[in-house]
Amino acid sequence: MAVSGLRLSTRTGALLAAFLAVATQSASAGPATITWGSDLSAAPDHALAAGVDTVYWSTRSAHVRVRAPRKGQVTMVTVRGSSVAGACARLRCSARYERTILFQDLRPARGGRLRVVATSQPFELPATDASYSFTPMNFFVKKGDYVGMAILGGAFKVFATVSGSSVGRFTGAGHDRNGARVHGGSLGHTELLLKVTERT
Repeated sequence: MAVSGLRLSTRTGALLAAFLAVATQSASAGPATITWGSDLSAAPDHALAAGVDTVYWSTRSAHVRVRAPRKGQVTMVTVRGSSVAGACARLRCSARYERTILFQDLRPARGGRLRVVATSQPFELPATDASYSFTPMNFFVKKGDYVGMAILGGAFKVFATVSGSSVGRFTGAGHDRNGARVHGGSLGHTELLLKVTERT
């Protein structure tokens, strides 16, 4: 009887070890969090301004990924810099929106254009230089997408002079809504100080 009990105990221990191994594998296979976009190491040194709807996105970088490496949910977007107080008085845009920023999922489409897949809820970027984190609701991307920063008018000091980096820019009143296809000029030696945190 003692031998049988020993065999049962050994078998139970083996089953328990196998269960724990499977549980560990399941836990490690769970959602992962990744970051991409600017590493925010450069200091913002200039502002870009527009009097109407405009979206900016990173098109190239010498040292970081500017497109989503895999599909997932964007859980946080961190922007380094500030809005420029009083800019709309000069630009003739509504002062009500001169701090407003939104984030857009931009997906490559035919003809070198980008399709606006989704737009986040609006946020406010303060007029004091710092790093600010924002949490968009139900914001998903696919591999290869860009995340852009959209404005409704104003000036935003969220750009740094960085060799090897470039930023795309599209401007058009009401022309960057969901479903629209945008195509803008490229600003060389410029980095958009925007970092994406994504759960995959």
